[in-house]
Amino acid sequence: MLPSMTVENVAGPARAMWPTIAQVLLRMQLEVDRDWSLEEAAQVSGYELHHFAHAFTAVVGQPPAQYVRALRLERAAAALRATSASVLELAVESGYGSAEAFTRAFRKAWGVGPTEYRERPLTLSVTSRPEALPFEGGWPVGLSKPTLAPLRPLTAITRRLVSFDPPAFLPVMTELLTAVPPDGAWQFGCVAHPWGWLDNGFRRDLRAARFVSSLDTPLEAPHFPWRSTPDWYATFDFEGPLEAVHPLFEWLMLTWIPAAGLRPAFLPMVSQLHSLGDPAKVQARLHAPILPLRAAGL
Repeated sequence: MLPSMTVENVAGPARAMWPTIAQVLLRMQLEVDRDWSLEEAAQVSGYELHHFAHAFTAVVGQPPAQYVRALRLERAAAALRATSASVLELAVESGYGSAEAFTRAFRKAWGVGPTEYRERPLTLSVTSRPEALPFEGGWPVGLSKPTLAPLRPLTAITRRLVSFDPPAFLPVMTELLTAVPPDGAWQFGCVAHPWGWLDNGFRRDLRAARFVSSLDTPLEAPHFPWRSTPDWYATFDFEGPLEAVHPLFEWLMLTWIPAAGLRPAFLPMVSQLHSLGDPAKVQARLHAPILPLRAAGL
């Protein structure tokens, strides 16, 4: 489990560096397989080495290298839910020399071994509301201020994408909606940071997701089933051009989340998308997955 990181126990210069540390954590999530040194992490922050080392430990509770190891275990936990990868495969992907060493580390982080974790029912374990720090940057036109809430597990039919640009995304979503006609609010999905969709070869790929009430019918390629884990989301309503939705997600994941003192989690989603007949003026509900820096509370 990642360490407890609360804004209340971060004071002075470390608290002022909170958004900067969040940007470093984002880079580490994006490059989780990189062997991060303290010097490399300090370079990302733009701060002097000693000052950065003190602030990172004060905010995160552990040095960069240890934090990256924790991220790899977090990724392994996600892969246990989303793939059929073996414990040995996950051990190698996470940088451990044996399944036994990986299992010991995983059990220490999550309280149970990998097999038990995979079989454990998905439940919300959030005990406290994450509170985003004020964001002082410019706010996009047409985007509401967020509400923060946990979402239940969701099931989806997915298909790989070349990109999230509208010319690639919209035909695939049209196909998915034709195969399973709309029946409620949860219709659309996409995925980005921190590590994308993982197949059993540990390749990262982009996907469109069509949320459904159940996955009782077996699927064949190019469609794949997926079930989300319960997690915290920042939810925004947007009204504006369709072409702005993808850039907004990038802004939410890469700018707003770190600036708010949070870090991005798995599976950003669009749950509602209306007025597609007029691409210049659509209404959408955007869900950005978040983890507070006090991650041990999740």
